[in-house]
Amino acid sequence: MPRYWYAYVPGANPDPTLPANYILIIIKPTCTTGFIICAILVYVGPGSPPVQLTFISVRLRSYIANALTTTAPQPAAGKYFVYLKN
Repeated sequence: MPRYWYAYVPGANPDPTLPANYILIIIKPTCTTGFIICAILVYVGPGSPPVQLTFISVRLRSYIANALTTTAPQPAAGKYFVYLKN
């Protein structure tokens, strides 16, 4: 499955685990560490990626929580799926 970057753009409810708070971006983010979610890398099924997410997996939500706790990109080893910014 292809992966796409989604930038965190908080709405009325700034919960970083809400899919509605993410929008598709066409470039890899330059942020890495910080205190605020910057972007997430998401596996998307076949076809065009949705402009706005409709689902965030349990694993990705766990990475988001870990990132906010550690202020470091997640997962700690391997390819990062959650980036942060100041």
